[in-house]
Amino acid sequence: MNIFKYLCQGLSSSILLVLLINQSIHAETITVNEETLVNWAGQENFNRLRISLDELAKKQERAKYDENFGFTFDAEANYQETKEQSFVQFIPVSSPVADFKAKLSKNSKYGLQYGVVMNSNQVTNNLYKDGTTTSAGAFLALDLYKDFLGSTSRVQDKSLLVQEEISKRQRSISEHTFIQEVRKLYWKIVANNESTKIARALLKTTKKLEKDTRKRFQSNIADKGDLARISSQVEARNGQLYLLEFERNELIKTLKSLFPDKLGGKDLRLANYNLDNTVNDVMACTQKIAQHMTSLPLEYTQYDEILGLLQKDLELSREVNKNYDKSNLKLISQFEVVGKDYSYSDSFKKLSDEGDSRFSVGLQWTMPIGGEKDKTKAIQDEIIRRRNLADSQEVKGKLDAFHAQTLRSVLTLQNVIRAQKRNAKHLRETLKDSKRKFSQARLTSQDLLIDENQLLNSNLDEISTKYQVIETIINYFTVFNQIPCKLNKRAQL
Repeated sequence: MNIFKYLCQGLSSSILLVLLINQSIHAETITVNEETLVNWAGQENFNRLRISLDELAKKQERAKYDENFGFTFDAEANYQETKEQSFVQFIPVSSPVADFKAKLSKNSKYGLQYGVVMNSNQVTNNLYKDGTTTSAGAFLALDLYKDFLGSTSRVQDKSLLVQEEISKRQRSISEHTFIQEVRKLYWKIVANNESTKIARALLKTTKKLEKDTRKRFQSNIADKGDLARISSQVEARNGQLYLLEFERNELIKTLKSLFPDKLGGKDLRLANYNLDNTVNDVMACTQKIAQHMTSLPLEYTQYDEILGLLQKDLELSREVNKNYDKSNLKLISQFEVVGKDYSYSDSFKKLSDEGDSRFSVGLQWTMPIGGEKDKTKAIQDEIIRRRNLADSQEVKGKLDAFHAQTLRSVLTLQNVIRAQKRNAKHLRETLKDSKRKFSQARLTSQDLLIDENQLLNSNLDEISTKYQVIETIINYFTVFNQIPCKLNKRAQL
């Protein structure tokens, strides 16, 4: 039963392997490098579309606000007819009654509302028939307190404009940050590729050692424990390679998810690269950064502009909110020319030829009663303060931390790489001597494998550190995205 179970498992694995190989054979292979991925990241994709939504939302908010200051046309027509009787003869019942009203109006950002109106009313009763009144005129409403001369409207307009500018700069920063994330992913794949090369080379060496040990075992020079120990190490090397392959598949899966249109259904191959030259470019960038040790290089970032705009937006938003609970006091005036007769055409003719004038003026006062608006105003003011404070502190934190710590981190990692190179050099000499002693039966296989493992781990650590160096400086570019060094210019679109 167990044999049948193992056979089924082996068959399933073989079928899966065949399917994967078949898919790999038929899949198109695409070669990419850092420049290719940067260009793709700069093109329209779902990440850039999502990044642009905040800016569009602010534009929409300002456009909706501007809708309040466009021309508005209102028209209304009514017809009424009744069969009811009058209580007394000299109090007529009007029926039918027809009304038509039209108004074209516009709000101004200076606290004004103005426009033109036209009305027509026709009435029939037991005293007269088709009595028609037609009027045309203009009106003006002036805010005398809350929005006097547009004191609130224009500040609100400036605030929305500043918020739109902030979102525009944040979009630019987010797009650049996305490019840097793609670059980090690329170099992580490169580091995985370098680690795989090292692991394969050492596996090849270990297999050769296994072959030699097997011959020595057959010649009764090595014991069974030595052969088993080295064979175990071969499997450990294979396991390490499988883990690196798994890591590569996960990295490529992430990359494909970022660019499904470019990489969907395709195998990925890395173009030629030079990891050491890129690390040297990082060192050149640190020289630029080191020139600004005593002060922040604000000329290389957009965050300083955002800080200024945040402060300006705080002042404007509070100014708008300060008027939230104020009373409305408006001066309203209207002038009309009126024509009256017993038909629409005749009343309009009288309006045109010898119309009577009609003028009205008045005050409109609206005052909130109770403390509800006071509470809302206080809450809105606290929301404005906290949101602005949170955004400002986040920006200041990024500016201070990324500049000061990046230089220290890169210089520390540079020292780590130098120490790792020296260590690897010593380990290679040690391993060379251990192999010579092992061939002379002066060293056990266990000691030889220890030396091999130390060299492997040292080489893998060096690759990992090189990636950390690149990752650290790329993270720096997410904040100081305009620093003029070669490694950053490679990502400028």
